[in-house]
Amino acid sequence: SSAFVLGRGLRMYQTVNGPPWVTMASCTLDTCSALILEAGRVSMAGCSIGHGEIGKPPIVMTGGTLDISGSHIGPYVTDSLPTMDIQGGLLTMAGVRLYAFEGADVTYLKISGGQAVVSGCAFFRTSDLTFTRPTILQTSGRLSLVGCRTSDKGAGTGTFLQITTDDYHVITDNVFLGWGLTLPASHTVMSVRGNLAAIGGIQYDRGGAQQAGARVYRSTSQAITSGTI
Repeated sequence: SSAFVLGRGLRMYQTVNGPPWVTMASCTLDTCSALILEAGRVSMAGCSIGHGEIGKPPIVMTGGTLDISGSHIGPYVTDSLPTMDIQGGLLTMAGVRLYAFEGADVTYLKISGGQAVVSGCAFFRTSDLTFTRPTILQTSGRLSLVGCRTSDKGAGTGTFLQITTDDYHVITDNVFLGWGLTLPASHTVMSVRGNLAAIGGIQYDRGGAQQAGARVYRSTSQAITSGTI
């Protein structure tokens, strides 16, 4: 159990002795402290991670493996840089609560390389506000997002998930509660189905039947373009 504050953090990198292997339990990364993972494996459980300074994401990955479970991740500044910046390697995240303080307009998770597997997580944003940055943004790499949920959108606007490239993504059984879903205009390999209350695309249920009135995407062997039922 440790606390990293005021810019003190961890950098994991390959040495002549091999990659590092680290387990962190009940730890705090606060203010502008960061975990920079270039190689090796880090397991985090029961940790609290804050994004408290503009221009300094608390988690940056270019390689290695990062496993996060049962933790809290809280951005509390509006920032053009994401809270979790995945540029390479493998991120697995389960049972994590991500939430922004005082309506901070920031992307919680950005995947621009590598892979991210996210399951059973809660992504909360303040209701009744307008957000310009998506909660989750994929520009490259691959994403699996399964069994997650958002807070209620209320009268606000914003995008929960923005997928930029068609790849072997799996987006299933999530609850969007009115937040937007943005996907490529056509795609042939990704699978998006069983999501509830998403805005954008064409929704299909688990059995492949079209759900009247809903708008989400489903991937098939043929290209599917955006449209309204």
